Amino acid sequence: MAEEIFQTWEKIGVQVDVLHPTETEYARILNSPDVDLTVTGWTADYPDPDTFLHGAIHSEQGADGRFCGIPEMDQLSVTARSESDPDARHALYREMEKLIAQRAILLPLFHEQTYRFARPDVQNLKLNFFFPAVAYDALWIKK
Repeated sequence: MAEEIFQTWEKIGVQVDVLHPTETEYARILNSPDVDLTVTGWTADYPDPDTFLHGAIHSEQGADGRFCGIPEMDQLSVTARSESDPDARHALYREMEKLIAQRAILLPLFHEQTYRFARPDVQNLKLNFFFPAVAYDALWIKK
């Protein structure tokens, strides 16, 4: 997918130099002033919007915040993190989603889907929103 995007940009005159850093080089390269764009994935640590809106795009503490963090998002994120009313917290995260769309600061290209299939005799299958997706040690087969 990224390769298709880069080829399209090159056709219209945008110079694209693709880096493939090792894990140890990633943080250094990510913070380099020579890097203008990152194509990354983000997996939630827990099923909460905070893991994306603070953990990924907060301008100072988010993994990709250097590229897409803005002061308005940072303030909303800090406020939402301390909000105890679920409805008010939800409204703050919706406001952040609107900012992402209005300012085009982030382009979600896909949402990964995972699937699990089990025979009818597999018992105690419970799926999680985070890893491990399946507690395999709790499964058993009905005979």
